[in-house]
Amino acid sequence: MWIDTSEYENLVLVTCDNISQNSELIELRTFDRTKEKNELIVSCLTQEAERVKYARDSVDKFDDKPYKDRYKACESFLSLSKDERLGLISRMTIADGTPTIRDYRNEIIKLLNIVPLNYREEVADKLIAWWAIRSARALFNKSYEGIVKKQEVLMEIFDITSKVKTNRFVYDDMTKPSKDEIEGAKKSESILVKQIELVSGGPGRIRRSLKDYIQAMNQRKKWIDKDISKANDLQVFDEILKENWLDRFEPLQDDYLGECNEIMIQKGKQLLDWSYNDASKFVEPQFSELKRNFMVHGTYHNMSNQLNVGWHPEYRELLEEGDE
Repeated sequence: MWIDTSEYENLVLVTCDNISQNSELIELRTFDRTKEKNELIVSCLTQEAERVKYARDSVDKFDDKPYKDRYKACESFLSLSKDERLGLISRMTIADGTPTIRDYRNEIIKLLNIVPLNYREEVADKLIAWWAIRSARALFNKSYEGIVKKQEVLMEIFDITSKVKTNRFVYDDMTKPSKDEIEGAKKSESILVKQIELVSGGPGRIRRSLKDYIQAMNQRKKWIDKDISKANDLQVFDEILKENWLDRFEPLQDDYLGECNEIMIQKGKQLLDWSYNDASKFVEPQFSELKRNFMVHGTYHNMSNQLNVGWHPEYRELLEEGDE
């Protein structure tokens, strides 16, 4: 594959393995090598390629021939003229001893000097995800070039950084909460559950509310952990949601407070369903990134767990009485 590249392109092989200190190939670590050192490397590689070719040619049975994975590359190298081999090797560098899969994320973060400090972790995560997709496409889709050039990586870093800066709230790829997590929250977030029970919401509404609550709180925590300044934006977002709720809750109290409990339960349940079905439509444009249904719905239930919002017209009195 490298043989077919342009003579103006530099080629880097990245590996976690280390070149032996006694090997002539250790010179491949250095980019700007002398012609004499490149000739020495070519000589070593030529000898190795000839050894592989001889070992295969010495075996009659095709199935028993050694070096099934290496021989084609060796044949291709030997097919080049001496000058072509020298030209190829002069463009090659090996980056050996690179971090393992456990360590590479932190190493990438350290190298992103062109990215503002508070964005580096997020940019690194998205760059790693892009690299995985780009590598897979290079392997399995012939329409994609097999070699990833430095310019392509730099352009991707600039593109990711620009998007991260523009989008204040970038969502992580999060899985839905498990049944065990929901059951655990049902016990720990008892006020949230009681609020739904006050309007006879039933198990289905309790489950979906806890699911969205857990997912929203996990995402909000990640945003704040990465950038503490986002806490102020989220507080403003919460105030907008509370104002939207209040615009509906106060008329509900005006019209139905003092009515029979069955009617208040019915109207409270309608308000609860509004928080799930329609509340995201009323989020201010400056917070359009936060309009995802689970974020709006989950945030409402976080506020309901703190008694800052509720569904039953008399929710505060009923819950405070229950605590006495």
